[in-house]
Amino acid sequence: MRRPRWYGGGLPFRCTECGACCRREGTVWLTIDEVPRIADALLGSADPAGLIALGGVAEPDGRLRFDVPTGGACPLLDGDGRCRVHAVKPTQCRTYPFWDEVVGTRRAWLAESLECEGIGEGEVVDSETIESLRRLAR
Repeated sequence: MRRPRWYGGGLPFRCTECGACCRREGTVWLTIDEVPRIADALLGSADPAGLIALGGVAEPDGRLRFDVPTGGACPLLDGDGRCRVHAVKPTQCRTYPFWDEVVGTRRAWLAESLECEGIGEGEVVDSETIESLRRLAR
């Protein structure tokens, strides 16, 4: 018998679009399907060359990545720290904070809440949706 998840009753979360998660060291991945959609939304052309000009690195499999250094920010942010492609943001961003490493334990969730002001706020995201987002994020 499977043990219930610690978040069986769901977790409250509301993205405040503060951009804090976008100003952390790491890599932002765009899938092969997301590259033209995000390029078009941001630059008015589905050509990925514009994303590469913003610092994107094209991968051999068609994906694109942005490496965010310590103290840096995702190049998809505007001057006010807001995501310029929020409506079509990458899957990686859409599934945050419901990543395995964040919702794997209550302790990890609470630690992440120190970085993300939307954790603990807003409507409760039910456990089925959380599981779906976790699968999508993998």
